[in-house]
Amino acid sequence: MDATSAFDGFDRAEGSHHRQVRAPRSIAGGLAEEPGFWAWRLEAACGGLPSSVFFSPDGERGAARRRRERAAKLVCAGCRVRERCADYALSHRERYGVWGGLSEHERAMIWDRQGGTAT
Repeated sequence: MDATSAFDGFDRAEGSHHRQVRAPRSIAGGLAEEPGFWAWRLEAACGGLPSSVFFSPDGERGAARRRRERAAKLVCAGCRVRERCADYALSHRERYGVWGGLSEHERAMIWDRQGGTAT
């Protein structure tokens, strides 16, 4: 997984969730991040939960998607770092999953209102 994708605690490709927190050596454009950049994840309520709570399997639609997103948002609702997580997802154009209580669709609507789309 590269540094520009979803944080390493949620490995969408492998479908696994792990608690290890590592700051990436660089992000898109080769810029080094400050050491505390990822520290907020240590306080996240989602730690230890499977990524399938937050990221949809291929082909998920309708009621199943709404149920999964509702469950993810319940976790986010009680999270101490919900706002930081949502800010991260918005500023880094995280296209997939529920981040900070915001679904993929909700983030896309925010980006559209700001005059940009997910890349």
